[in-house]
Amino acid sequence: METMNKIMTALALPMHRIANVIFAMVLVFVLYLIAELTWLLLTPEQQTIAWKPTAQEVNTQSNIGNDYSSFTWFGKANEAPKAAPIKKVATEAPKTRLKVTLTGVVAHNLEERSMAIIEHQGSQETYIINQKIKSTRATVSEIHPDRVILKNNGRFETLMLDGFDYTTKSVSPSRMTDHKSSNLNAELAKTRREILKNPGKITDYISITPVKRDGKIKGYRLNAGRNPALFNQSGLKPNDLATAINSYDLTDMSQAMQVMAELKNMNELMITVEREGQLTDIQFALPQ
Repeated sequence: METMNKIMTALALPMHRIANVIFAMVLVFVLYLIAELTWLLLTPEQQTIAWKPTAQEVNTQSNIGNDYSSFTWFGKANEAPKAAPIKKVATEAPKTRLKVTLTGVVAHNLEERSMAIIEHQGSQETYIINQKIKSTRATVSEIHPDRVILKNNGRFETLMLDGFDYTTKSVSPSRMTDHKSSNLNAELAKTRREILKNPGKITDYISITPVKRDGKIKGYRLNAGRNPALFNQSGLKPNDLATAINSYDLTDMSQAMQVMAELKNMNELMITVEREGQLTDIQFALPQ
């Protein structure tokens, strides 16, 4: 837990903007995996040990803030939930024949924040919407979690994320579980008090275990803690293997750090998990 506190203090996150318990759980999750990845790099020969923090009182002199009571981490009791932004549906387009590879995406509900990492002729570049791909006539028209829609000579074409098979439509809405914040109930109020008093209590609600295949981290196994109610309400299921948050690869330290940098600006959170051999996205609309 000491390592976690150091990371949190160093990043100086605006904790008053963390709006609900789920977001707090994800924050601890990301902090944990960064610490875990750092440990793996420093001691590659040793066996990975699941993080089990000891309970510690919050240091009221830390950079996180002295008066937690004024923060509305979990929303307001009688505040109506905000409407979720309308999601843009990917244009149906044939698979592109361009010799380019989509190696990464950041698909944001605000188009100006979306980015795509595209490799061409051995060189990777980051592109935003309406930007021309280097050494081609194609421009980036749309960015989605599993694909990018290109406009090539006036014709729309689909560039799939590397490792994904081509389909005519983007991620199916039936596989997207939308969890909007609602009125604060007694259970969440109790959870809030516990976490404010001791951040180590977050492990009462979620268990995180790294999973390795062929000596490499492939994801993080998620299970309920001693108090399973919140975990079950979140849309997560036992043994889900978390692989990405908002399309950032959680097995890559640089991308995990990018998640930390983006946390303060996120109004939506999408956790990609491997469930029974299929990738499923769990989406949360976060109150601001």
